[in-house]
Parts: sequence; C-alpha cells; structure tokens
Amino acid sequence: MLILLWAALAWADEPPVRCDAVWLMPSKSCPLQKPLAATGTGKNTIAAQEAAMTRLSTLVVTAAQLQEIQYPSRPMNVESCAAESIRHGRQTCAPAEELAESKTCYVSFTASECVAVDAFQVKGPAWKMMEKGRDRMCAQVEKAHRTSAPLIQMTCLARCLEETLVRCP
Repeated sequence: MLILLWAALAWADEPPVRCDAVWLMPSKSCPLQKPLAATGTGKNTIAAQEAAMTRLSTLVVTAAQLQEIQYPSRPMNVESCAAESIRHGRQTCAPAEELAESKTCYVSFTASECVAVDAFQVKGPAWKMMEKGRDRMCAQVEKAHRTSAPLIQMTCLARCLEETLVRCP
C-alpha cells in the first residue's frame, strides 16, 4: 500500500513532458518513401507518449494516402501503415518544465501550395495548448481544403501535421 501511495505522489509531481516520435523505415506492408516525425506534449510521460504516437500514426496514415494518390500504380494499405507506425515508431521524451505554466501560445501554419489559414492564439497550460493548437490548426486546414483536389487536400494536411508552429513564449 505504501508503494502505491509513493508511486501516485511521484507521478503527481512529474513536470509536463515533450515526446518526439519517429518512423524511419519503409516496410513491405507500408512502403512510405520518407521518414516521418511528430511531437506530442502531455501533463506526464504517459500522456505525452500517447499524444506523440497518435500524431505520428495520423501523419503516417495521411502520408500513405498522399503517396497512394501520387502513385496510383503502387496502392498502399493504410491500416497496415497505421499499425506499423505504432509497432515500429520510436520515441524520445524529456521533461519540459517550461510547459507547466499558463501562457498565451501563437499557432501558425504556412505552405505556399495551401490555402492561407489565419494564425491564432490559445491560452492555458502550455503543454495542453501545444496539442490543442496543432489540432485546431489542422482542422482549419482540412476545412479550408474540402473542395480542393485530393492531392492538394492530402499534401496540405500532411504538411500541417508536420509543420504547424506553436510558440509559447
């Protein structure tokens, strides 16, 4: 019982965490042509790891859909790519005490081939705003490209997932 109490107290005092997840290898079941990386933040290690892997899986699936549009003669198994990214994705995590404070964060995304989406601000615990900011920006990019050609839709969504900038000074 004492061990459980100690573990709960140690977990409660953990600072926010930032995790980087990477998927480096093409495989037979998911022959993507480039490595991919995603970042996740959370109030603790478990939450940050989950956020990073979820974002990486979403990015790998989007990249697979994009590659399938670009090269229709080489069909992709999107479900297999999602499973591969979870199974073979690698993570590194580090405490990020600077993300514990409530801050005003600035969220932006620009890509010359994509419809311009206005930058915006979000305010709250920085670790949470990093996640919410990226999600909200990519939802706006997806909405702005609903009537675009599928190639442009997937290109812009993949770039948003990889390149959205969230700054919390």
